[in-house]
This record gives sequence, C-alpha cells and structure tokens, in this order.
Amino acid sequence: MMSFKQSATDAQKQLEKQSRRKRGVIALSLLPALLALQLNAALAALYLALLGGVLVVRFYLQRQRIDEQSVSTVIAASSSASSLASNAVSNAANRAGSGGPVQLQGHLTGDVVKSPMTASDCVFWRLEFHAQQESANNDHRVLVATVFSRPYVAFSDETGVAWIRAQDVDWHLQSKQGKIFAQASDMGEFESWLGHGFVDRWYEQCHARPIKYASDWMVVETLVRADTPLFVEGHIQKRRSNQTDFDDLDFDDSSQMGFQGSPVDCALANEPIVCVHDSQDSDTESALKQAWVGVLQQIEGHQLGGSSGESLSGSHEINVLTRGSDAKASLEIYEGSKANGRRLLSLKMYLSLALVAISLGYLAVMGPEQLPIAIEQLKGFFARS
Repeated sequence: MMSFKQSATDAQKQLEKQSRRKRGVIALSLLPALLALQLNAALAALYLALLGGVLVVRFYLQRQRIDEQSVSTVIAASSSASSLASNAVSNAANRAGSGGPVQLQGHLTGDVVKSPMTASDCVFWRLEFHAQQESANNDHRVLVATVFSRPYVAFSDETGVAWIRAQDVDWHLQSKQGKIFAQASDMGEFESWLGHGFVDRWYEQCHARPIKYASDWMVVETLVRADTPLFVEGHIQKRRSNQTDFDDLDFDDSSQMGFQGSPVDCALANEPIVCVHDSQDSDTESALKQAWVGVLQQIEGHQLGGSSGESLSGSHEINVLTRGSDAKASLEIYEGSKANGRRLLSLKMYLSLALVAISLGYLAVMGPEQLPIAIEQLKGFFARS
C-alpha cells in the first residue's frame, strides 16, 4: 500500500512538474529554431514546420480522447470503479477502483469565500507567485509558490460528490487576474491573507537564486465561483471515510479503523495551504495528511473544534478524483462544458496547423535557394566539431 508520505510527495512533485513542464517544453521547442535561424532562415522554417506537425498530432489525439468517451456521473462512475475493484482484487491498479479515465460535468461546492486579490465571491481560489530575475542577457520568471484556498475541494454533480486534492489538478480556468510588485516587501498586504510572516517563511524554505535576486514579483489569481460549470477528466476511486491515505488503493482495508483526528486537522482542511516550489524544507506533506483527516472528520459529522478523542469509524463511502496510475495519468479541469475543453484543444491544433502552413509557405518560396546553403553550413559545422 502506498504510504501517505509517498503520495503527498508525489502530489508535490506533480505540482512542480506542471510548472516546469510548460517552461521546459517552450524552451526546448524554441531553442533549436533560434539556433537554426542563426544559420539559415529556411532551416528554421523547416524545423518549425516539423514542430507544428507534432503539435497538430498531439492536440488531435487529446481531442479524440475527449470525443471517444461519454460524460458520466459521479455515482455511475464510482459504482463502475467499485465493481471493477471487486472483480480483480489481485491487480493493484484495479484495486484502486479507477476503472480507466472518467469524464464528469458539474461544479465545486463549499463555503463561499472572498478571493485575496479581487475580493470576488468564490468557492475556490489559487494564487501563483512568480519571481522575475533580470540580467543583461535574459528575463527569467520562475514560479516560486502556489497557494490554494484549501487543500481539498468537493466536486459535485446531480448524483453525488467526489473529493479532489487541489495540487493534483491541471486547472484550465478563464478567471485570472495578475498583479506586479516591484519587490517582495511590497507584498505585505498578502501577509494578512496568508498569515503573518508568510514572505519570511517563503525565503527560509526556498533558497532559489531568482527569489533572492528578483527584480519584481507577479502574483496571479485564479478562482472558481459556485455557479461556474466545470468539465473534469480523471480517475475516480471509492473508499471508506477512515482511510487516511488519500491515495489508498484498497477500498476494503480497515487498518485505519479507530484512527483519531484532532481539531487542528479540521482547521487545516478549511485553511489555505502554501506550496513552496523547489523547497527542501517544506511542511506541505504533513499539512496535506492532517487536512485530509480533517475532511474525513467533517464527512463523518465530527464537530469542528471538537475533542481530539473522536475516532474515524469508516461509516461513510466517499469518492475521490485522482490522476490515476497509467501512462497517461492526468486530472484535467476545464471551465465550462465538455465542448469548451474540446474547443480549447481545437484552437491549439489549428494554431499549430497555421504554424505549419506559414513555415511551408516560406519554404516553398525561399527553400530552393536557402536550403542548399543550409546543408553546406551544417556539413561545415559538423566537420569542425
């Protein structure tokens, strides 16, 4: 069975991967084009045509994945997952009850709160803190920390509720607002939202150079309102309310029976959680565990701030949405309906197709003249190396 420390670490690594992946893909994709452009414009156009073709195929396959599956409901998807788990106990992936990817349509539920930056009414918000380091040669912006309004959020449709760990999600939301600060000390207003000493703790936990030498900071707020329709792609699992590992793989496991929570756990379940990137001294893992125990206490009806002697009985069945464990593991949430998710992928595909068309058009005009020169330049480059 996966321990919580492992699962929480995986969640933090996945959050890191989300930000790094976007920066890495952009950098690795454009670097060869820039290098080729220094040698020959036609060579750069050829590379961009190939890159655009790869992107067209990628976005097309993603769109097909959405098209090939019908939207389900929480209760139908969890029943299917539970049935699969009971029929194949020996297979760890099946015991997880994921039953393959599911698509759901619904919204987030919970107490309405004010978002920190825009003071908008919402049920969930996220703040992303970017440090920008300027130098003579580049302008480098790094995602330093992400703050979620709460560690776990409840997704609901007309049939039931499924819980989501906010860190696990690739959020595709439209409600975004950014604000730039000249220096970290100018963000003092955030201390009242995130707790006294937040910026100081931030520096203590993360020793990345862009933070120490940042020329300015950008804070981006994303939020979800109570009436915002959401389309979800992920894997659903069913488990008991005494299973304190969010990634617990065994629905019938009763080893956690009698586990006692505390008022601190309940408080953490309803407070913002700060995830400092690239930190070697982050307490996010322990906070995630305590917050999930707090969610379970509230599901079982324990009083917020009650005695620490209350035990988790496992009397409730709950659903959770996860990234899954297969090669294409993902948990995507799009604002709007399934059509919005499909439309976003179609837009990306058509933009990539336009890149291919423009590059091929340039090659058709200039390629016969410039490509032979580029080939000779490449031969000379490899001969020298």
